[in-house]
Amino acid sequence: MAKIILNAAFILLLFILMIILDSIYFYLNCYYGFFSQAGIVRSGSRNKRNVAITFDDGPSKYTDKILDILKNRKVKATFFLVGEQVGQYPHIARRIVEEGHDIGNHSFAHSRLSLRTKKTVMEQIEKAERIIKKITGKKALYFRPPNGNYDQNLREILVRKGYKMVLWTISSYDWMNPGVGIIISKATKRAKNGDIILFHDSGGLIKSHMMGREQTINALPKVIDELKKKRLMPVKISRLLKDNYNSPLGG
Repeated sequence: MAKIILNAAFILLLFILMIILDSIYFYLNCYYGFFSQAGIVRSGSRNKRNVAITFDDGPSKYTDKILDILKNRKVKATFFLVGEQVGQYPHIARRIVEEGHDIGNHSFAHSRLSLRTKKTVMEQIEKAERIIKKITGKKALYFRPPNGNYDQNLREILVRKGYKMVLWTISSYDWMNPGVGIIISKATKRAKNGDIILFHDSGGLIKSHMMGREQTINALPKVIDELKKKRLMPVKISRLLKDNYNSPLGG
């Protein structure tokens, strides 16, 4: 009996270790990448005093308030839209485009796209693509994989379809609802030229994210003000990439 318990404990420990290593791998790969980065945007020019503010998982009932803040602060941002959410909030998706913000494709159902069949990946991308174009009249040129998880299969599909995969350099951790002060600190403390900052404008599309975005809304004005105090101007991704193109360091 003791041997059986010992073996079971060893298997459990091995399983936990595998989960930890898998999480570390995806974290490092998402933020830094291990392989060739062609077609992946992780930051803009480090020579220009611009940063990009981006929002994932919307539109939702919180997006209007975020758009109001951006309008009042005269700031443009980028919204990575989930197809199902666009279908639920078409008027907000249209408002995003009408007010001059960039849009990106964030899949149709916020499904993990790494280690999936090409058929599944294509369905998620193209269903979102169709509804975004139908509702907003605009094709998204950028793609952000849900949770930042991707593999070579997804990269090849995005290249064929003409998308740039846009990740991020700074997470505000707003999806955790850690408190307004922490969100502000995470988003601004280490911000520098060319950074891409991640926020969320939906209450959550998976169980662990099922929380409101009131903290994001309350933090956003202060985040913008703090960035400007650091002489960093929040811009949309297309502007950041234009800076990157014009930079002597290239893309």
